[in-house]
Amino acid sequence: MSEEERQIEYIDRLLVFKLDEKTNETIPKLVVLNDIIFFSTDDIDGNRIWAITDKDDKYLIRSSLKELSSLPGFYKTDRSYVVNWSQAKGYDPKWNQLIFKTSAKKANVGGSYFKALKPKILALPKL
Repeated sequence: MSEEERQIEYIDRLLVFKLDEKTNETIPKLVVLNDIIFFSTDDIDGNRIWAITDKDDKYLIRSSLKELSSLPGFYKTDRSYVVNWSQAKGYDPKWNQLIFKTSAKKANVGGSYFKALKPKILALPKL
């Protein structure tokens, strides 16, 4: 395999870290981008960014939400969420949340982000 083929092979993967809550150590892992449903932060400062996968696994990631929103097919929907649009199944207008194909988890859609993504959101079924 040539070096160029090797680079192409890994472009669809992202380095993430599984957090061992007992020891507080992180274990590196490559995850396929299409397996990621969304990225989110659970603190107000955005210091901890999590990648949530289609198996509901949760991984730490060492990038900002702004950087992650520049990945192909990923869109920022709220100050705390960047969503993999290919994983979106529908939209709940009552709660302003995206619903996903492979997970019961939901992602918020903030007002200003709704305006920017309106055509994409309105193309989704209302659930």
